[in-house]
Amino acid sequence: MSLDKCYDLIDKCQTIIYTLKEQTEEHIGLIAQEIEEFFPEVVTTDEQGFKSLAYDRLVVICFKVLKDVIKRLEKLENNG
Repeated sequence: MSLDKCYDLIDKCQTIIYTLKEQTEEHIGLIAQEIEEFFPEVVTTDEQGFKSLAYDRLVVICFKVLKDVIKRLEKLENNG
């Protein structure tokens, strides 16, 4: 998994608040088509063409980026 892809994903994909048809409860999420551009393996398409995300797999991507950011911060603190 390329860190560059992870950074691009986080930088370019937007979080949204949405309500499913015939429901009143709001949800927060991401746009599957945007995620699919970077990590198609976390997106599934059903028989009707609706896309959904495997959010549990996205956690791994975010965790990888977070670990890298922590390492960079520690390096900056040690050099400062």
